[in-house]
Amino acid sequence: MKLSQQHHNDQNTRQGSVLLLVLIVVMLLSFSLYSFSELMLVQYEATRSSLTHLQLRQLAESGIVASSDLLKIRSDSERPNVASNPDRFRHVQVTTVDDSAAMYSVLSELPDRDKKPVFGLSDESSRLNINGLSLKPEDRAAERQRLARLPQMTEYIADAILDWMDSDDEPSDYGAESSWYASQYPPYRPRQGRFESLRELLLVRGVTAELLFGEDLNQNGLLDPNEDDGDVRSPSDNADGRLQAGWSDFLTIHSAESTYAPDGSRKLNVNTSELAKLYDDLETKFDRETAGFVVALRMNGRAEDSSTNQQLDEEARRQERLSSARRRVAEQLGSGDDDNVGLSAMANSDSVSTQRRGGILLSSKPVFRIESLVDLVGGSVRVDIDGVDTLLPSPWGEDAGSVAAALRELSPVLTTTSRTRWQGRINFFEAPYEVLMTVPHMTESLARAIVSARPRPSATSFSTNATTSVGAETSAWLMEQGLLDLQRLRMIAPYVTPRGDVFRGFAVGHIDGVRGRCGIRFLVDATGEEPRIISLQDLPPMPLRVGRDDSPDFTTR
Repeated sequence: MKLSQQHHNDQNTRQGSVLLLVLIVVMLLSFSLYSFSELMLVQYEATRSSLTHLQLRQLAESGIVASSDLLKIRSDSERPNVASNPDRFRHVQVTTVDDSAAMYSVLSELPDRDKKPVFGLSDESSRLNINGLSLKPEDRAAERQRLARLPQMTEYIADAILDWMDSDDEPSDYGAESSWYASQYPPYRPRQGRFESLRELLLVRGVTAELLFGEDLNQNGLLDPNEDDGDVRSPSDNADGRLQAGWSDFLTIHSAESTYAPDGSRKLNVNTSELAKLYDDLETKFDRETAGFVVALRMNGRAEDSSTNQQLDEEARRQERLSSARRRVAEQLGSGDDDNVGLSAMANSDSVSTQRRGGILLSSKPVFRIESLVDLVGGSVRVDIDGVDTLLPSPWGEDAGSVAAALRELSPVLTTTSRTRWQGRINFFEAPYEVLMTVPHMTESLARAIVSARPRPSATSFSTNATTSVGAETSAWLMEQGLLDLQRLRMIAPYVTPRGDVFRGFAVGHIDGVRGRCGIRFLVDATGEEPRIISLQDLPPMPLRVGRDDSPDFTTR
């Protein structure tokens, strides 16, 4: 009986052990299945998140492409306003995702907590282009003073910036060249060429990250909590609730204007040395009166500008004596003898018959440079027409309305440079006060008056009518607002523009009902035959109020 009972107990023990083992196996399998399910859910969410981010980024890229396509329109009368245009840049639907509207928006700048977003593009010409500064020795003092008018800029840093770019190795009055950079640890050499990026300024003697980027050391374009707490956390800031981005807000290396006409052809350069061709082109584009005035101005300068004429008189007299001598040689060699025909052509390749236009002998070398198209407006010029000393008045009047009409007529056709792109002029419609102060002949009162008088973009509405939009304005706007007379406008006009052709923006992809946003900072250069994207930068996660529900949201990664 004892053996039977013991056998029975052993059998029960084995059965219990098997049951326990089965339970352990089931538990392990259940845990494995649960872990696998959790892993699959995580993978699913990650894949879904990646897919959503990819969709959002493609939407943002659509905004960049759409912006580039809009900039293909060169004509001011046809291109819609791009500074603030919600119809073109706000909540533009591209497609649907799961029955939800998938859209892009384009912002001219990232909004802060006190500023509503402005939907549009920012003109890069609203900044001072350091690559557009003159490096000629005779211009050094003036360009140094332009830079020195920026906040916290000194003459020592300004000269060092110019020395970094110039080709010689001789330090200017306050600058630094190779000898100074060779003494640093580690030693390096200045570029002795134009800047390739704005960050390159950090290599220039005296330039620090605090000066270049201000409170925005992480360069995300937003006022982060540590950038608005005084000296509690780095960087040091003034805790005023506004982001001070240092010189990066005021400087650029990309701004430029196109010298292509709206039809894609090159504009006529009024400063060409080929006066006969210039006359012919102007007569074709405009009329004989315009052609005669422009070439006469190139030859002799304005009659009422006594200071200019004093400088030009000696050169003009020398050129006239040379022309008279060449005419006498041509007459002597061109006596009708066939053997002398070739000699006559060799002695005077630019013969009187081929170089006389509208009764004006164009054999003299032009001695007056047209600094801006405003120089063509108003005043008069003295010139010899068929042997008669004649005073030619400008085809355009001097009042503000006439100046505006003239510039609207001339700007699409004429330019003052032979280059395909023109760097350095500042957009007076968008430039902040600090940048306006770098314009030669600018005063504090005028800069403040310009800022106060110019139209302010709205976040929700802006006229897209080309006759009233900023894009259709000219520098005559400064006269129309009563800020300048024609004489002062001539002084400032070579340095300002109503519109450049390089733009920056922030393209944001967003989908209704999706919390994520994807933002891309971009630059588009529209100075060439076709716009090209020259810079793309993915934005880090940040609050962006651009959805149709206007709720705070964040970019995805």
